[in-house]
Amino acid sequence: MQVNGEETGETLAGYTSSPEAVFGAAYLSIVPSHRLLHGTSPVRSALERVLQTGRDCLTEVTAHNLFTGQELPLVISSKQEFEGHLDTVIGIPDSRVEDASVARALGLSWSPVLKSQEDGGHTLINSAEFTGLSREDAFDSITQKARERKVGGHLTSTKLRDWLISRQRYWGTPIPMVHCGFCGPVAVPEEQLPVTLPKLPSLTGKGASPLEHADDWISCTCPR
Repeated sequence: MQVNGEETGETLAGYTSSPEAVFGAAYLSIVPSHRLLHGTSPVRSALERVLQTGRDCLTEVTAHNLFTGQELPLVISSKQEFEGHLDTVIGIPDSRVEDASVARALGLSWSPVLKSQEDGGHTLINSAEFTGLSREDAFDSITQKARERKVGGHLTSTKLRDWLISRQRYWGTPIPMVHCGFCGPVAVPEEQLPVTLPKLPSLTGKGASPLEHADDWISCTCPR
């Protein structure tokens, strides 16, 4: 990513449901809660200068699309969140009416990439070696090429969520701590890792932790 043409070393991954139309991208859009607007990101100050809540804000930050070679401006969205809990999307006016409205309002240009056919389908135009392909074939070809070049192209679901790290572990979060009556919780020193579980004859069947009766394992010395 760049700010006024100067490299920042920052990177950004964007999502689109229409990768076949990626050569028609006009901008990248992030939500106001995006990590780039918080913490120590090198582009944070440039984004904060133009941020106005409730408005689509064109920034001085641009991103180099590693697949198409395009330089895309970064837009802070007026939305607090995108559909599917996404935080970064690629704005492609030919694929979404809403993307076209944002691009026009901000005075952004883009290349048309979808040509309508008599049968109601579309073929690609202005899309490098993918020009002339049907939209369906282009979807497969472009995502495959992106994967080969290791710049994206992986199909994913917006329904995916991070699980709590304690999920499905009967003994709790797998961060070994010693609960000392004097010091409080103390992390097990790295040189004493890993902490292995004792062999237990069976589960209690009463909903309680099976480790309750592993006295030799529970009783230990405070690392401090």
